[in-house]
Amino acid sequence: LEPALSLLLGATALDRLRPALATLLDRLPPFARVFQVGAMLSRPGLALRLCVGFLTPERVLPTFRALALPRTLSPVEPVLTGLAASAERLVLDLDLAPEGPLPRLGVEWFGPERHRCDLGPAVQRLLADMVGRRAALAPRCSALADWIGAVSSGEDPRAFPAPLDVAGRLLRGDAVAHFVRRLSHVKGVVRPEGPLRAKAYLSADFAWKKLAPP
Repeated sequence: LEPALSLLLGATALDRLRPALATLLDRLPPFARVFQVGAMLSRPGLALRLCVGFLTPERVLPTFRALALPRTLSPVEPVLTGLAASAERLVLDLDLAPEGPLPRLGVEWFGPERHRCDLGPAVQRLLADMVGRRAALAPRCSALADWIGAVSSGEDPRAFPAPLDVAGRLLRGDAVAHFVRRLSHVKGVVRPEGPLRAKAYLSADFAWKKLAPP
């Protein structure tokens, strides 16, 4: 971890963060791990993003409490409970400064239906809850549902680059190029100075779709 952080932040900045980082890592329960770090270079001050996951629903609150985050984040517990009720896995995103964790928490929700090409029931309930909490806007949730889907070169050849059409013909018509637009996950952001905010993260995948025999 330290070589990566030294490259991201520089040795001087890492030295300033090292005590707070060591304290936070010591507080992690045995089942939790930091799987990703990032340097928040666009934000004022020195801060390091730590992503803790992928947590099963029953382990989210114990991890949150073990980290001893700022007391101003205590109202996040009902939000965590609500998100965990329908999640398959969750990720906690922390911003760490030299003086300790900042009063900001991101909670990434990964549902059991994330490989679908539409919004499954669990995602629909989650988005309805976010709209009810005024963390998301209903028109944007509707636009998200409209965006998700799939298209193949057989349905709309003009939407695909010519080399893919050539490659498809080399497969003797057994497969067509296929793009899938999916919802990756939903993230709730909790800050003391503002209301809960929800973000949707999208993914686009390519595959060769095998055609059914005539």
